[in-house]
Amino acid sequence: IMLLKMSLPVQLVVITKQSQLDKFYKKMGKPATAKMPPNGGAVAEWWDNPHGQHYELVIFGKLRRAEELGVIVHECTHVKQHVMESIGETSPSKEFEAYLMQSIFNEVFRKYYGK
Repeated sequence: IMLLKMSLPVQLVVITKQSQLDKFYKKMGKPATAKMPPNGGAVAEWWDNPHGQHYELVIFGKLRRAEELGVIVHECTHVKQHVMESIGETSPSKEFEAYLMQSIFNEVFRKYYGK
């Protein structure tokens, strides 16, 4: 079994609490007006700051245990789409796409569960 840790061309930020979302908005110099997704909801957003850094913000509302992994995979797919678009990749090989998805999922999983 080969495990690959790919460096993503973005800073991945996983948000699970309103206080974390407010802190991120403050860091980005924006008014803290965003609200967490409703229970069972999640969203992936692409952010660029004035210094040219790219952030992929994955915001999770309160999830039931039975839906956590499915929602994480769903949002990871959006992160993969944003990353591929940002690097101009329109026809990835199946292996590249699989390794990219694995890397994104591993990172989001670790941050979501705090491991």
